[in-house]
Amino acid sequence: MAPFAPITIHIIVPTTAQTWGSEMVRGICDEAAVHPRWRLRLWSEIPHSGSDLIAAWRRDPGDAACVFPYPDRFDGCLRRLGVPVVTLAVVEGALPVVKPDDHAIGAAAARHLAVPGWRPIAVGANRDRWWSERTAGWRSVLPGAEVAALDGYQRPAATAWLRSLPPASAVFAAHDQLAAILADCAPAAGRQVGRDLRILGVDDELVCRMSTPALSSIRVPWRAIGRLGAATLARRLAGLSAPTRQCLPPLGVAVRGSTDPLATAEPWLQEIATRLRAAAAEGRDQRLDQLIAGCGRSRSAVERAWSAATGGSLLAALHLARCERAVELLARGNRDLDAVAHATGLHDATALRRLL
Repeated sequence: MAPFAPITIHIIVPTTAQTWGSEMVRGICDEAAVHPRWRLRLWSEIPHSGSDLIAAWRRDPGDAACVFPYPDRFDGCLRRLGVPVVTLAVVEGALPVVKPDDHAIGAAAARHLAVPGWRPIAVGANRDRWWSERTAGWRSVLPGAEVAALDGYQRPAATAWLRSLPPASAVFAAHDQLAAILADCAPAAGRQVGRDLRILGVDDELVCRMSTPALSSIRVPWRAIGRLGAATLARRLAGLSAPTRQCLPPLGVAVRGSTDPLATAEPWLQEIATRLRAAAAEGRDQRLDQLIAGCGRSRSAVERAWSAATGGSLLAALHLARCERAVELLARGNRDLDAVAHATGLHDATALRRLL
C-alpha cells in the first residue's frame, strides 16, 4: 500500500431499527475522525452466510473490517479475508473482540432486582454464549436464583410462563425486545408490571420508553465498544499488538416504572427519589438534609421508609446515582475528571475516584 493511499474500512454491523448497532457505528466514526486516511463503508446488507460474505468481499474488497458476527453465521470465514479484522460484541474464534462485560451485566441485574420480598428470575435463550456469561454473573450475586428458558418470541408461551410465576416476581430478561414482549403479555397473564411483576431488560432501546410503565434497562456502552474496536483495528493496521479480548462494563441501570422499588411507595417518598436522581443528573452538590426538606418527616423516619422500600440507604442511592452519571459521561469520551466530578455534584477528581 502506498504511504498516503486511502485505507478502506468495511463496517459490517446491522443498524436497521437497532439502537446498539447505530451506536457502535457512531463509535467507529469517532475513532475514524483521527485517522484522515480512513474511508468508511457501511454494508447496507448483512450477509446471511460465510459464502455470501466472501462473495461480497471479492466484489468490493477492503483493507480492514469491523464486524458484528452473528452466532454461527460466518462459519470462520472472517479469518479468510486476509486483512485485519476486529469483531464487536460477539466472539469469533481467536480474532480480537471488543464486547460488553456480560458477566458484569448479569451481576448488575441481580443487584438491582435483589429486593426483599421479591423472587428474582432470569429468563433468556440458553444456547447463546453471551447469555451464559450473563447468567454466570447473575448467579455470582444470587447463587440460588432461578434461570428460565423462554426461546423465541411466541406470545402464547410468554403469557403462559408469566401466568405460572408466583406473586412478586422480579424478571431479568435477556434483552429489551424480550422484556417488551413480557410486558405486553403481562395483562393477559393477570399481572401488573411495576406492581406484582418487575421486568428489567438490557440495551436501553427506544422500546423501553414506549412501554407503559416504561421499562428499566441496563445501559451498555455500545458507542465506546465501537470506538475501542476501531482503535484496536488501527493498532493492527499499524502492525502493533492488540488485546485479544476487551470487555467494557455496563453504564448502570436506567431505572423506570417497571422495576422502581418506590413505584408503590407513598408519594412523599417518591418525591424524594425524584429529587435525589435530579441532583445527580444536574450536578447539584446537595446534602441529604436538603433533599428531604419539606417532606414533613424526620431524617430517621425517611431512612426507615427508604430502607423498607429499597433494601438500602439514602446515601447509597445518591452515591449510586452519581456513579452511574459519571460512568455515562466517561463512556462518552470525557477525560476531564474534574469536569465529570462537577457534572455529578462532586467537588473534584479525587472525590470522583473515591466514589468509583
